[in-house]
Parts: sequence; structure tokens; C-alpha cells
Amino acid sequence: MKNILFISSYFPPAGGVGVQRISKFCKYLSRMGYKPFVLTPPAWSVRRDKDISMLKELPDNLEQISPGFIDVRRLIPGEIAKYLSFWQRDHFFPDTMIQWVNKAKRMVGEVIKDKQIDVVYITLPHFSLLEFVAEIKADSDVPVILDMRDPFSFNFYVKQEANAEYQNKVRALERQAFAMADAVMNVTVNIHEEYCSLYPEWKDKFHYMPNGFDDEDYPQEIGDVNKLTNTCLTLCYTGSYSSMASILPYRDAILEIYQKHRIKIMLNLLTPTAKKRVRRDFKELNRLGLLDYHGFMQHKDAIAYQLKSHVMLFPALPTEGYFSGKIYEYIRSKRPVLCAIDGVKDSHELIRKAGVGIFADVKEDSGLVKALLQLHSQWQDGTLSVNPDMEFINRFSCNQRSKRLSGIISSITS
Repeated sequence: MKNILFISSYFPPAGGVGVQRISKFCKYLSRMGYKPFVLTPPAWSVRRDKDISMLKELPDNLEQISPGFIDVRRLIPGEIAKYLSFWQRDHFFPDTMIQWVNKAKRMVGEVIKDKQIDVVYITLPHFSLLEFVAEIKADSDVPVILDMRDPFSFNFYVKQEANAEYQNKVRALERQAFAMADAVMNVTVNIHEEYCSLYPEWKDKFHYMPNGFDDEDYPQEIGDVNKLTNTCLTLCYTGSYSSMASILPYRDAILEIYQKHRIKIMLNLLTPTAKKRVRRDFKELNRLGLLDYHGFMQHKDAIAYQLKSHVMLFPALPTEGYFSGKIYEYIRSKRPVLCAIDGVKDSHELIRKAGVGIFADVKEDSGLVKALLQLHSQWQDGTLSVNPDMEFINRFSCNQRSKRLSGIISSITS
């Protein structure tokens, strides 16, 4: 049995894709003979929606260590805090989680010795967790895996940063951590390739490790999409949305179809995005009875909600290589996945290979409207269909990904 120490700023009962990534690794590695330990902040300090159901999936042999700390964010009222963002950036580099990291770093060496840890797995963001690498390597030769769920030195916000000194600090911290880490995992092909190009001297330690889905979250048999009893064609989007991942083109297309053809298409929307914004953005859809809106929902309930819809919606993404982990649940749903595109990106290529993609070029006149009208016609005829490549899709199951992670661990611990 190998003892593995996970270090993460997010862990159940917090919800979200990042939490599922680490909790599912704990679940499946435990079945493979590992004993997981988790070093994570106390639950009260994490500002995320809670998903209590995730606690039920954690293995019985897991031990959690949650050192407390003083969080200055809780001492500053929200209305004042938003005016202090520059002050926070200067005092809490690279992010405010450094407050917890500075406390937890002082005990990580003792945890490794006392628990006889064989390998350490650190998942980011928060990027302040990169500081653990130097601390661990100063006291032991235990292998360290860095799990880059987002890139650091070339993420959207750092690239928009005008302060060269700040960018240099980011690159220096990243380079130091990568130099000492034994393996670095990247969540998309594009991010993986960009890191290999940026640091060719370490390309052998970089690994592509995508997000995925858990087969145990789905019913054994997913019913025929044409047998749903919905009274109209139903589209589904789950997750946050923003200018970086917009679903408003779908809203506009649904409205245009209703106004021109009096055809009703329902949008099932499951999002933790602020209610005020959702009500503003989808006011007209709601007025027409074409919106079924829910806020945050526990994970398995969210999966069941998806399966009540005919078509999954993938957001229009302006940036290559960045997409939500929800994509893997979409391709597992055996439903058509409609993609509003302005050019083929790696996310679209993944959906295409899965055999479930329908692509509408938003640069084409009424391209999205035409795609929805065609889907509506197929719904009326009972001919909605996809041809999922399950051999390809199953590569992204939590069980298969955990086997790959176990192989990486074996290669750096032998």
C-alpha cells in the first residue's frame, strides 16, 4: 500500500469540478490499494457552494488534515474588499490562499514523516500552493506531482497584467516549482503543449491528465433521447457562464426562432452564476416560459437534470485550450452536444472524436438558428441521434484516469 498526500485548497463539502477531480482520485486510488491523506483548509474558509453528497463518496480510509488560519478576507466587508484588490495582490502573492499556505507549510514536513507518505499530489489553483514544493523538497526526497488544472504564467489574467515585475514573479515561482517537481500534469492538450514549448527542458515530466466523469454517477442504462416526454425540444446548459464562456448566442437564437416561427424551445439552465445576472440576461426567455432555471445543484442531481434534456449546449469559447470539465459529462450523456463555434478549437475536436457533436458556425448568417431548427425537426420526427464512440469516451472515466495516475506514481516512486 502506498500512502499519498493530496494538498488542495478545495475539498468536499465544497462543490465544483475541481473538487470532483481530487475527490474522485481519492475514491478510485483507494480501491487500487492507496491510502489517501488530504491537507486542505477548513471548510469554513472556502467560499464555494456546498455539495454535501460528495462527502458520501470519500473512502473510509481517507484521513483529512485541516489546519486553521486567520483569513483577513473575513475581516473586511465585501463592499470595502472590492476596492482593496490591488492591495491584496501586493500583500498576498500570488493569491489570498497564501495565508493558509504559510501556516500549512510549517507542518507539511511533519505530516510526511508521521504518515510515512510515499508521494505528494498538489492540485492548483490556488497558485500559492506552488510554495509547498520547495518546502517539501527541503526536508525530504518524497516525489511531488503538480496538477495544473489551469495554467499559471500564461493564464488570461496574467497575460493581461501590465506590471512586468508581477509577471516576472509569476514566472519565477512557476519555474522554481516545476524544476523541483517530479511530474506536472496538465488538464488540456493545448495547455500541455504550451508548457512543453515554454519549458522544453522538462517536457519529459509533463503529462496530459484531463478531467473526466464517474460512471457510477450515471444510471446503468441511459434511455433513448427520443423517448423523453418533454413537450418541446429541450436544451441544457450546466455550469457558470461569462464573456469567456458565453451561452448568450443560444438565448438569442431561441428568441429569434420563437419570434419568427412561434416554435418553442426550452432552455434548462443549471448555473451558480449570480441570480441577479441570470435574471437580467434571461428575462425575456423567462417571460415567455422558455426557461427552467436552477442555481447550484448537488452533482448527481445535476447529472439527472442533464439527462432530462434532448441536447447539451457547449459555450462559445474565445480562448483556445480553456474549457469546463463539464464537457466530459456531456459526451458521456449520449446526447447531442451543440457547439456554437467561430473556428475549431481543441474542445470541439474532443467532442467530434466522441461522436456526439453538432457544430454551428456563429460567423455564418443565422448558423445557430439553422442548427436549432434542424434539431427541432429531428425532435418532431423522433430521429434525434448520435453515434458515441464509447471506446474513446471511456478514456476519460475516473477509473481509467486513476489507473493512469497510478502508473505515473509508480514511475516516479520506483
